[in-house]
Amino acid sequence: MPENLSQFFERLGEVLISILNFLPTLILALILLFLGWLLAKLIRLLVMRLLNVFKFDRLIKKGPQDELREKDRVKAKELVGNLFYWFLIFVLLIVVLDVLGLNIGGLVLNRILEILPGIFVAIMILILGLVLAIFAGEIAHALLLNTKIKHPLIWVRGIRWLTLAFVVVLALEQLGLAAHLVINLILIVAGAIALSLALAFGLGCKDIAKDIIIEFFKKEEEEK
Repeated sequence: MPENLSQFFERLGEVLISILNFLPTLILALILLFLGWLLAKLIRLLVMRLLNVFKFDRLIKKGPQDELREKDRVKAKELVGNLFYWFLIFVLLIVVLDVLGLNIGGLVLNRILEILPGIFVAIMILILGLVLAIFAGEIAHALLLNTKIKHPLIWVRGIRWLTLAFVVVLALEQLGLAAHLVINLILIVAGAIALSLALAFGLGCKDIAKDIIIEFFKKEEEEK
């Protein structure tokens, strides 16, 4: 019995020593996690401030200022800032895993370094695609104003989200992720929506076209 008790305390001492040896590493990892989180939040704030400095919202403010555009303007700036924020958080987690002695962090980091050019291109595609989605919504809004379609803002929102979905798929392609089926599906949906808009626009503008044709024939008769 005393021998078993001695072995128990011996193993307990080994566990306590291991914990004490690991404690500085754990504290360092927690400090890095906290400081990295603060840095990521600061960079996100700086990115959003830079977007204001370069008047990023001017890309969206053309046209009437309805509720939908106001919401999209805020989301546009937040989206770009969040891209940087979550990328930094991801890198931070990899660094913390390395500090804790987990090899998975190094493996993931090496893989990221291999695909880093693709990541940069994907981020640029997302940013440019966001601008494209905004302009597509503006064009759709201008066209729908000339029609009698009900709830035009819903159509505008759908077109913007569809454009963003297509851009996200293109970004995934840059990262080497297979997305051909998704691309084909989006193209089919986009074609259907474009056809619907064309029909709606044609029906909404039939009176305008009729007036133009009548005016044309009147001028022809007057010249004769």
